[in-house]
Amino acid sequence: VVITILNDGTIISIAYDHVEPSPRPERWNLPILFAVATWLGFVAVASSMLLLHWGLDSHSEESTMATTFGISHMSIQHVKCMVYLKISLSDFFTVFTARTQGFFWERAPGSLLMFCAVLATVSSTILSLHWPFGEMQENGKYDMTRIDGGIAFFTWAYCFVWFLIQDCMKVVLYKVLFHFDVSGLRTEAEKCAERAYATSPEARIGKLEEELSKMKQVVAAMGQSNFQ
Repeated sequence: VVITILNDGTIISIAYDHVEPSPRPERWNLPILFAVATWLGFVAVASSMLLLHWGLDSHSEESTMATTFGISHMSIQHVKCMVYLKISLSDFFTVFTARTQGFFWERAPGSLLMFCAVLATVSSTILSLHWPFGEMQENGKYDMTRIDGGIAFFTWAYCFVWFLIQDCMKVVLYKVLFHFDVSGLRTEAEKCAERAYATSPEARIGKLEEELSKMKQVVAAMGQSNFQ
């Protein structure tokens, strides 16, 4: 519920995001939308399952968490809150991945969207460190602190790396869909580009120069006829 509330608040702020208006009326391309959304969701779920496996396997001396990252013997409460933080961060990072067809840095986010994202991610981090809505019991003992700063930092780094992977894979997917013109993606983009150029100042100047050249030819032809 907390993830949904924080994530929905961030998504609502997209209405005030920076956008590039299309020269043609916008049209939902549902096959492309479903393909990209499924791909982004698959990457997010796969990374969450991998982190869950690492956390549950941390008691093993040969586990990835112990040998590679120096994190071992995580309790089930630590694993739960680590995965909670991971899912929260992944949701917010996916917003920045999904808002562009290119790399996420190609268009700066709106100030309100950025503010909501920072507020949501910081809130999720604080909640994962100190869960205020109840205590979890392990071996007859209660502990309000779920994970320490080291695990929280690791989770942030893990999410950011997968965010970059997710964004790069999204760009590759769009290139493949564009190359094979799936659901008319390339055709629609070419029409938009032609329309944008037709209404651009460069196109207008080109038309004026072309008309001026024709007028010069007509004047030159009239002058030559009068001379003869």
